Amino acid sequence: MKIVAIILALLGFLLTLTGISLLRDYWTYKLPIEAQVIQVDGREPIFQLPETDAIGRPRRLRYGHVSGTGIDRVPNDQPLYNVGDKVRLIHPAGKPHAARLEDSFSYSAVFWTIAIGLLTAAAGIGLFVFAWKRPAKAAPQPTAKPKRPPAQRIGI
Repeated sequence: MKIVAIILALLGFLLTLTGISLLRDYWTYKLPIEAQVIQVDGREPIFQLPETDAIGRPRRLRYGHVSGTGIDRVPNDQPLYNVGDKVRLIHPAGKPHAARLEDSFSYSAVFWTIAIGLLTAAAGIGLFVFAWKRPAKAAPQPTAKPKRPPAQRIGI
């Protein structure tokens, strides 16, 4: 039972650290930048940033790279972008190529991850303490087999 408690505590600790790391990453996105939609491929806009790369070409970002969700299409409930639209993005200092939409962060998921991690860690620690303080069961004493009386010789 102690092993299960240790695994629960470690899992909770890792979930909590993951949530805190995501939250810290979200907080690095502070600087605003304005991008312009230069092309719309179906529902997928391509944004052009005012920043340039090392060669001097303007940086371009596809929606999936901007949202950070890994989904390369605009959700159905979001209005479509038109060529020439200005869109406000945010990025970490010195990394305009890592720009994201302002509403692409899921803070509720991060807070749920931290809460579940803390609860799991607390359950694991509590289970470990319970298992540690529980009195050990006395090992059952082996019962001696009843002795058979010695064999008697019967005369013929």
